[in-house]
Amino acid sequence: MTAKYSKKAIIESSRCDMGGCLAYAHAFSMFQDIAGEHADLIGVSLPALMKRDLFWLTVRTKVRFYKRPSMLEPVNIMTWPEVPDKVRANRDYAIEAPGGETLIEGKTEWAVLSISGGRPQPMKDIYPPELTFEDRIVLPEPFLRINTEFSDAYDFGEYTVRSTDIDLGRHMNNTAYVHALMGLFSVEELSKLDIYEIEVSFRSPTFEGQTIKYLKRNSENIIDIAGFVEDKNVFLARITLRK
Repeated sequence: MTAKYSKKAIIESSRCDMGGCLAYAHAFSMFQDIAGEHADLIGVSLPALMKRDLFWLTVRTKVRFYKRPSMLEPVNIMTWPEVPDKVRANRDYAIEAPGGETLIEGKTEWAVLSISGGRPQPMKDIYPPELTFEDRIVLPEPFLRINTEFSDAYDFGEYTVRSTDIDLGRHMNNTAYVHALMGLFSVEELSKLDIYEIEVSFRSPTFEGQTIKYLKRNSENIIDIAGFVEDKNVFLARITLRK
């Protein structure tokens, strides 16, 4: 049982932005989709874990954009888990051109919680013992520790969580945060942004009907955004622009 899963795909028109390229948020969606397919193949899909009173929880995720593929462009998309820590596990992703050029890379940090008890579970008990792990690690640097102090930030809009944002866990899906976040930028603003990397830290679940209020601060090529439900910080994001 190998840890790496890959498949051929095309960049569908529904995943593209106003420039005809893979939209930033949809890269997160593509990585989530292939992670789900691979998890099912190795017996650790969300439905399979829920039968064991367990639930996958996304802690942090990061995607780096070298070159966004265009509409209908053929690509190879792949994913593999890293050797897990005691209670955390990273999963790596890549989108490559047919010739092997790396277009986009990503990494997500996961934990597994007990549904009934809400406590983190040892990762050694999650993956099947016969699983062999890949040596390749993308984005090997640690995840960021984004400063949670946003007193110097300004209002950047708000978003009310909709039924279409809710996943099997009955809270806002992690990719829905990214779609909502990118939707705060206007077409003109997005057209001017040359994004190199997006990193998101998920701090607390949000539910249908709750309103997320966003604060934003800029410094050189960095845009930091925090989302709050009332006074609770529910997520942090850093957008790094290409220099």
